[in-house]
Amino acid sequence: MKKTASIVFLLLLLFLSVASAHSKLVDSNPKAGATVTGELSQIQLTFNTPVEETSKISLSDGKNDIPVTDQKIDGSKLSGSIPKDLKNGTYQLSWDIIGEDSHNVKDSISFTIDRKEQAQAPKQEEKAPAAEKKTQQHEHTEKPAPEKTGNAQSATPWVIGGILVILAVIVIALTRRK
Repeated sequence: MKKTASIVFLLLLLFLSVASAHSKLVDSNPKAGATVTGELSQIQLTFNTPVEETSKISLSDGKNDIPVTDQKIDGSKLSGSIPKDLKNGTYQLSWDIIGEDSHNVKDSISFTIDRKEQAQAPKQEEKAPAAEKKTQQHEHTEKPAPEKTGNAQSATPWVIGGILVILAVIVIALTRRK
């Protein structure tokens, strides 16, 4: 029975190291669920591990693909340039990466662009002071993300690992009683 308990414990350790090895999104600009009210010309995703050079990001407004140019990878960061003239609306930022563990990871987040200057008539926009326009361009309002992100999947290995730990403790306790 001690042999069984040892095997269960070793399998548990092996499972936890493999299960938590996949690359996960840890930060993004813009953040998941954010409302961007200013200028946005660059997007950036940061993962918990370095990503391979073949990794790509894409952007869509639900109807059309938006070009993401000058995509660069710097260790765990993946970035790219997007057009500055994006219309107000919701956008889907997707990634297809190869992580450090050689596993392919695909996921996405969404964010909203809501620029007040797009909603105003052109004559009103011309009357706005230049300093006020500059302030509006650099504002970003963040809202909590109500949607699934790349981090949402990370709890599963810990739940399974916790169950396996409990089972291992029970097996060990039963073998000591005999």
